[in-house]
Amino acid sequence: MSAPAQRSVTGVSLAVLGRISITTPVGEALVRGGRERAVLAALVAARGEVVPADRLVTEVWGDDAGSRGHAALLVAVSHLRSQLEPTRPPRTTSQVLVRACAGYSLRLPDGSVDAEVFSAHVAEAYAASRAGDDAAVVDRCDEAAALWSGPPFAGASGRDLVDLESTRLEGLRMTALELRAQSLLHLGRHSLLVGELEALVAAHPMRERLLELHAVALYRCGRQAEALAALRRGRSVLADELGVDPSPQLQQLELDILVHAPHLLLPPAATGPRSASGNRCGRKARPTRTATRPAHVRVA
Repeated sequence: MSAPAQRSVTGVSLAVLGRISITTPVGEALVRGGRERAVLAALVAARGEVVPADRLVTEVWGDDAGSRGHAALLVAVSHLRSQLEPTRPPRTTSQVLVRACAGYSLRLPDGSVDAEVFSAHVAEAYAASRAGDDAAVVDRCDEAAALWSGPPFAGASGRDLVDLESTRLEGLRMTALELRAQSLLHLGRHSLLVGELEALVAAHPMRERLLELHAVALYRCGRQAEALAALRRGRSVLADELGVDPSPQLQQLELDILVHAPHLLLPPAATGPRSASGNRCGRKARPTRTATRPAHVRVA
């Protein structure tokens, strides 16, 4: 079960990472009605910007909806307002779903939508990664993951607005997964990470960064042959599905694993924000030849 979005000062919060739901002072409820879900999804996807009524009609009812679409939009907006503000007195102006500039927008304080909070956690994780604070990266990514309960805007039909925002959020999720795995490797937790990365690579076989992290985790557990096999499977997938070769980083990583390049191992005692322990699982991988790490090659 995902953690709820932070409650706003108005007592209204929205969850769209998974099934769309509304939380008000009265309680939490799924949004009733497919058209209502689609309208709310489009407004959330606009991230506070005004969406013209014509565009909302096209998003939800299609290009040929005409005047019937506009009439249906008015009904959907009315239903949504009653769900968003169930205690609002009759014939008073909505403070959440507002009419503006021949369109509609949502006016909610910061932190009222789970997708917004999720995005902020991923941005904080990225900043922590740039600063070398791996523990903070893991914490922020775990907080983001707690908000993710399924595909964005599940159960809501939509077109451009919703599709684009869904793609953005899915991309942020993958970024968070990769940042978290990278930081766990820096912290010396490769033995706990191998299985998780194996599942992620199986689910996203063309994400080269995941493949790279998985191979490094295997190697640091003393599983050189499996690390090489994983990279070769990735090479086959890229060739079969896209007709391309692996990136220069992956090709160099394969060579480095073959020669036991010393830079692939954690230092015995690191200092600073990226302090990490040595290899703790399986056979210790032995550097048998000296290899210099090219400047363009990432290690975890």
